[in-house]
Amino acid sequence: MDLVMVDPWSAGNYGAEEEQTWRLTRALSWVRSDPADNGYAHPIEGVLALVDLNSTMTLRADDLQNRHVLSPYIGRNFRGVVRQTLRRGETIFIDGKFRAPPVRS
Repeated sequence: MDLVMVDPWSAGNYGAEEEQTWRLTRALSWVRSDPADNGYAHPIEGVLALVDLNSTMTLRADDLQNRHVLSPYIGRNFRGVVRQTLRRGETIFIDGKFRAPPVRS
């Protein structure tokens, strides 16, 4: 994970009523081939997360969607809530729920 970069880019507002209180950003991702590589040379294609920077959340163990259910961050408060995640144009996560199974290697 040390070679992955995630940058927040402005997402704007698309006019939906629920968006009126949101402050959205798009989380775009890149991966380096080594620590000296240009961070923006290799985008992670087809993955986009919309994050509401005004919202907060407390991480719970059942929020973790990976093989390792232990985390030093459980119980901590965070600013920024993922509202939607798209993979290759398909919504795979919205309103706190997965619509498609995660891809695991």
